[in-house]
Amino acid sequence: MNFKLLAFILPILFLACSASNKANQKDQELLQIKVNFEEGLTDVSSIKTYVNKCQIDSISKTIEGNKSLYLPKGENEVFKAELLGIESSKIYRLSYWSKHKTVFKIVTSKDGKERTTLWANREVEKNSGWVKKELIIHLPMIDQNSKTEIVINKPKDIEAWVDDIIIGEIPKYDIDNIFQLNIDTEEFLKLQKHRENAAHSSIITSKNKKWIKGTLNDQKVKMKLKGDWTDHISEGIWSLKLSSKEEIFDGQKSFNIQTPLVRNFHKEWIFFELCKENGLTAPDFDFQHVSYYGSDPFYCAFEGNFSHHFVERKLGYKSPVLRFYEDHIFPYYVYSWSHLDAHSLKFETSYIYPYDDDYYNEKGRGSFEKSAEALRELIDGNLKVADYDKWATLFAITSLTKSFHGLAWHNQRFFLNKNNKIEPIPYDGNTPAGAAESWNYGKPILGDFRGQNEYPNNPMYIFQLNLLKDSAFRVIYTQKLAEISNTEYLQNFISKRLPKLSEIYRFASPYYDFDTSVTYLTQNAERITKALPEFKSLPNSLFNEFFFKAPKQFEGANIPLEKKLQDFVIAIRDGDKIKVINGTGKDVKVEFSEKSELLLNNSFIEIDNQKELNQLKVIQNDDPKITFQIEIVNWTPVIK
Repeated sequence: MNFKLLAFILPILFLACSASNKANQKDQELLQIKVNFEEGLTDVSSIKTYVNKCQIDSISKTIEGNKSLYLPKGENEVFKAELLGIESSKIYRLSYWSKHKTVFKIVTSKDGKERTTLWANREVEKNSGWVKKELIIHLPMIDQNSKTEIVINKPKDIEAWVDDIIIGEIPKYDIDNIFQLNIDTEEFLKLQKHRENAAHSSIITSKNKKWIKGTLNDQKVKMKLKGDWTDHISEGIWSLKLSSKEEIFDGQKSFNIQTPLVRNFHKEWIFFELCKENGLTAPDFDFQHVSYYGSDPFYCAFEGNFSHHFVERKLGYKSPVLRFYEDHIFPYYVYSWSHLDAHSLKFETSYIYPYDDDYYNEKGRGSFEKSAEALRELIDGNLKVADYDKWATLFAITSLTKSFHGLAWHNQRFFLNKNNKIEPIPYDGNTPAGAAESWNYGKPILGDFRGQNEYPNNPMYIFQLNLLKDSAFRVIYTQKLAEISNTEYLQNFISKRLPKLSEIYRFASPYYDFDTSVTYLTQNAERITKALPEFKSLPNSLFNEFFFKAPKQFEGANIPLEKKLQDFVIAIRDGDKIKVINGTGKDVKVEFSEKSELLLNNSFIEIDNQKELNQLKVIQNDDPKITFQIEIVNWTPVIK
């Protein structure tokens, strides 16, 4: 099978499966609403308008037809209407076109109190200044006393237009294997409150990731919101982490449920399949149908979680899965959006810690410390503690699939393998709409640093790519690149997975429009093959000069000691010392055991480790009114 034939077969498979979908749909009267404003709103029985500060405009400001809805300057909330006929068990797909900035929300309320807000923020198409946005609507536990509304807002100082509002009920399919996720009303209201608190902000903080009780296929589980950014929860299907004392699914006690969109549909699945076929230890990743609290089934991505059993389940021996503390960096990112000159130490103020921290604080403490020290050696520049074969394989597959998001330091996962080498675990390689695919600056091969005059401000460029300094590693890497981009290899790899790919396209396409092809693999492989001879011949001096440009530790943090940023002052036990690290732009005093020590900005101090010491008091040096307590962390700082 050649690539041209393959590119031809996949769309045919997709169309055939779409036809098969229709055969599996029950005969249903589906709610379908379309408002194109040609006749105003008078012909739409499912929308009851009661706030309308808009006008029907026919001055060529339309995406289709002759008229659109004009939103004049001077108004903020310009349109509000009750949406009739929405059912709690159904799933709907909404789209609308907007010219200039608008905010389109679906809001439910009960007894005058807002319960759930969904945002149509997801951009799917652009045309002549217009942007099409979409939203998946699912409103569990609404009843006859609930009100569902469409609300359109915009900034007061601009004018805008809206056209072609379409809401369509997604058909229910006859499917045998459906996971039934259920929560009673009291527990759901807790989850809903956490979700609303998080969704009205920019990030999902730990205070909104609280466990609630439920069942999956009648088995007791606990669950909580999952994800860092609110794209996980802004629409009607929310990303959840599930956990149980017993095995839930396929030998796992914990896994994530999320929409296919979150990991860019089939692209994350292909990334993991390549990793597993080439000897990397990857988490389980598959797709299943889930009924949320009695809803019609939704096609979800199931992603395995990590625990102290992960390596044992995969490879037959125990080793902790290591990660870096990252919770503090997301408030900083939000801060930096409105403070463009903001800079903070991020990696330096992180630490290494495991999954299942209770286990590794007690029984598994020795195993954790041995693994964490090896990882810290790698961070500090001892490349020989890395498993060159595994890292080269991951880099090669990342180049082929452009799954660069997984190499960001805060997304990386590791373990110390039986050869006492640090091995990477592929994870979180893809993002919605491929947002991180440009992280390699258009180069086909990860590590081609030609033309980069400055060291990139990118979370992928922390310590992982230092392996490329070693010419011995690059030899292995180029071999892996040649193997993974080989035409015959890719043909066989894709051919074996056509049935699963067709399933993904079949069941995800009613909810989303997305590129269903795998031609990105063949195109990337061709570019890699073409670039590989030159990459092989790059001199060592290129890599030495590139890494010489890397910023030194503790350079340039300038953020204040705001409450939401105070986690950039951190205290971590490190052997017989406690490292206290200041990643802000302010000098502070550290008080402990009736002592006080000055800690300059962008630096750290070491104090004697006292087991009875659990907290330190931090005081801003030039403003003593700013003071707070910090917990002493019992893990391993990334810096020596």
